[in-house]
Amino acid sequence: MFSLALQDRSERRASLLAGVLLLLLTIAAAATFVLIAEDKNARTRLDRDLRHRADLHEAYIRANVLTIDQALQALRAQIVDEGVPPDLRAWVAARGMLREPLFQFAVADRQGRLVASSEFGSNTGIDLSDRRHIRVHLDGNADRIYFSEPLVGRASGRLSINVTRPVFEGDEKVGGVVVASVNPRFFSAYLQDFSFPGEYVAKLVGSGGGIRARSDQENANPGGSIKDPALLEQLMSRAAGVMLASFGTEGRRHLVAYRPVEGYDLYVTVGVDAAYLEAEASAQRQTIIGFTLLTALLVVAMGIAYDRIASINAVFSQSEVKVGSMVGAGGAIRLMRAVPEAMAHQAPSTWTGQIVDPYGGQRDLQSKVLRHVTEAFAEDPVRILRLARFAARFADFSVAGDTLALMRQMVEDGEVDHLVPERV
Repeated sequence: MFSLALQDRSERRASLLAGVLLLLLTIAAAATFVLIAEDKNARTRLDRDLRHRADLHEAYIRANVLTIDQALQALRAQIVDEGVPPDLRAWVAARGMLREPLFQFAVADRQGRLVASSEFGSNTGIDLSDRRHIRVHLDGNADRIYFSEPLVGRASGRLSINVTRPVFEGDEKVGGVVVASVNPRFFSAYLQDFSFPGEYVAKLVGSGGGIRARSDQENANPGGSIKDPALLEQLMSRAAGVMLASFGTEGRRHLVAYRPVEGYDLYVTVGVDAAYLEAEASAQRQTIIGFTLLTALLVVAMGIAYDRIASINAVFSQSEVKVGSMVGAGGAIRLMRAVPEAMAHQAPSTWTGQIVDPYGGQRDLQSKVLRHVTEAFAEDPVRILRLARFAARFADFSVAGDTLALMRQMVEDGEVDHLVPERV
């Protein structure tokens, strides 16, 4: 009996282990799928969000640059019509143009000297011929708008972005330059207000990759340029998209959305630090992995609990047990529930062979006595027939007196009248 019980238990544990391993592999595969899908979905959402932010920035900057450009073209047209610059202070006041974010409107002649300013009046005599935003027009004849990098104004002494257009004379030669000096904070404040918190950075980029404004301008030096050659190539080709690039103040890798400002030689970029993204993804992965491990532990605990319950049931629910040497040389015999159910092997983590026998079953076997265990014997009249079968089969066993008395009482109580052929 003991070898068969051990074999059954080993087979059951092997099946249980295989089932638990299969379930754990399924959980691991599902968790891996969820991690991959979540990483992909998070990247897709972020790409879409970055593109949307870049679109918003582009629309705002385009609308405001258009306003400044229209003012420059109106000023230029008046200079061409009248032959001389107007009184810029009166010109600005007549159009209700605020001093902020525009520091000043100014005019430089063909030598690059400042000849008119809405802030300093006329004939200042300040030489601007070496400034890039003046030189780019004096050295060419293209009718283009130019946006300088942030620089300190020679007249105002304030940091400004200078937006310029050429003024043409009758022979289509450049006869001067009209200038609008813009506070860099006009652009950077908007980029800051409508960008992301934390590790997110938005930049306004001009021709050649020079940075005109940035959302982190308070924490970074003004100016600078895009250093990543791949990103610069995309900007100069006026493409739009999302890519990983060196983008931060220290050249850190960012996921960057970029697009040109329609109609102007400007570009909008919005980026988020790749380390910040990795930290967010890592936190998400840890949550999923933690949930997976917890589920796996629950599965293992349920498997162990099932094994313990199955072991106990296997011992206590056998209705017939083979007994060998306990009944002498006659070999294996079958006994009724009354005796074997009263005994069981302990079922700890290691098999000890210790027998739990609270009802004296071993003593009755050695004395060759058939005895009921509890009064529950009277609940089923079939047990009388089963006891009779054992008594007939094992003639050297006798029936205990208290068991005979209980069976007589069952007959007197009419319990045997409930027997049906199907159960006999």
